[in-house]
Amino acid sequence: MFAEAKRAIIAKEPIIFLGWRPHSMFTQFDLKFLEGQDNYFKKDNVYVISYKGIEEEFPEAYEILSNRSIDVSDLEEML
Repeated sequence: MFAEAKRAIIAKEPIIFLGWRPHSMFTQFDLKFLEGQDNYFKKDNVYVISYKGIEEEFPEAYEILSNRSIDVSDLEEML
């Protein structure tokens, strides 16, 4: 999907494709979302998952993980 989208973008051809965030393609190209996307696609979050008991065993780590938040654009830069 991305290879075909990349080819069309470089060739300056119009293209519509199903993409998602976070994805590194947003750091490579100036992509736009179609209007009305919220009517068709559900947004979700990314969650940190750990094991039961980490809060008691490693309270500092639990607090860091619980309060960690990364902006989508920053996450895409990391990808």
